[in-house]
Amino acid sequence: MSVKKLKSQIPSKLKIHYDDDSKPHRKPWSDGSINGSSSNYQVDVNKSGYLHSTSALADIQVSFHSLDWGQKKILDFFLIFPEMATMKKRFVIYWWISGCIPFQAEQAELHANVDQFGDLTYRGLTFWDSSIVNVDAAIIDGRHEIIFKRGTDLKVVYLGRWQNSVTHHIEVSDIKILNFLKNMKQLRVLSLRGISLITELPQFISQLTGLKTLDLKSCHNLEVVPDWIGLLENLTHLDISGCYLLDHMPKGLGALSNLEVLKGFIIRDSKDEKSCTINNLTKLSNLRKLSISISMKEFPTDLQLHHLQRLYHLEKLKISWSGCILRGKTDDSPKQAQLFSKQTTLTRSFIEQRDPKLPLLLKLPSSLQKLELEGFPEIDTPDWLRSNNLDNLKKLYIRGGLLCNLDKIVATTVQMLQLKYVSNLEIAWEDIMMLFPNLIYLEKVECPRLNNFPCDENGLWMN
Repeated sequence: MSVKKLKSQIPSKLKIHYDDDSKPHRKPWSDGSINGSSSNYQVDVNKSGYLHSTSALADIQVSFHSLDWGQKKILDFFLIFPEMATMKKRFVIYWWISGCIPFQAEQAELHANVDQFGDLTYRGLTFWDSSIVNVDAAIIDGRHEIIFKRGTDLKVVYLGRWQNSVTHHIEVSDIKILNFLKNMKQLRVLSLRGISLITELPQFISQLTGLKTLDLKSCHNLEVVPDWIGLLENLTHLDISGCYLLDHMPKGLGALSNLEVLKGFIIRDSKDEKSCTINNLTKLSNLRKLSISISMKEFPTDLQLHHLQRLYHLEKLKISWSGCILRGKTDDSPKQAQLFSKQTTLTRSFIEQRDPKLPLLLKLPSSLQKLELEGFPEIDTPDWLRSNNLDNLKKLYIRGGLLCNLDKIVATTVQMLQLKYVSNLEIAWEDIMMLFPNLIYLEKVECPRLNNFPCDENGLWMN
């Protein structure tokens, strides 16, 4: 709403002309929705990235300087992105974590005023208020040195992909280009999301002990997460999901006592004692969001469930069985699913003997509010969804896999249910209402056996 109010104060049509160096990096901001005026305002940007003085700029400045400090900061932040850009809230949250964007305007009144829109844009990278953000650079190399030399007080370096599209390609020509970070002791957020050709993390990152967010999602060439990750003692957010060449997790993760969000934790069918396990994660008393990638169909064992239950503050849990196909390119008939389930059960009985020290009834953490199951490899509802322990569960998402029924699930508090690509699932709408009496939202995508659901053409049902 604040952005909408600010938008209404900007002239109706604003065309921005750039020189050849910066022309590809931003698009004109033209919004005819404010009024029907056909007049054009011209604003030029010189090589340093600053706006030339024009009558249009004068009009903008009058409105801009009438805002409080916090509103100026927020507007200034969004102006560095192209017209009609779409981003997820995670992107802005990272800036909030760094302290560059205030949560509330009144908290920022003690700081100096913002006097201009942005600061410097060069070859797709923008320097903005102790931050570097990759607006649209596809290749990061030595040509960006003018940006990297802006000082040693950076709080945010967001070289990775912020765009929603997973096809947006970014690469680093030489990992040594990151050496400019060595002396950034104030750094709070580092994102290398979606950047290719990064096979390992530079050792000096271990010295950035003030780092709170490290985003390595979809770094497809990353081969190992080093054990020195445990030296980043202030880390609260770590995303290593989508790094498919990783085969284990370092035990150093267990030393991140302030960690709140961990995405992409890998569990492999390995006896490697150097690998981090769920048991090691039980030391993370602040962990509230966890996503796990599994290659072994026997997960979770009784012991793993016991350790999961000890994550007392866990609110969101996602489990992805990567060995299963989400959409049916193989034989996923009920008969094949039953055979697969029987084999899995037999395998589990051989590899796991119940520990008499474990409680008889093993459950997921009672603190869970959201549970996602992706590629679940069995046909029946698992035992850990049949317990009465999920008193706080509000969201249940099931995507892909071999699940055939939900008739024994005990999650009556669920309000949002998502069923995607579960081709074998068969259940009557009346039974859904009995299982989830508090349901207010349901989404169904490509579930051919759920024909009797009263969803609209988009597969949505709302109470």
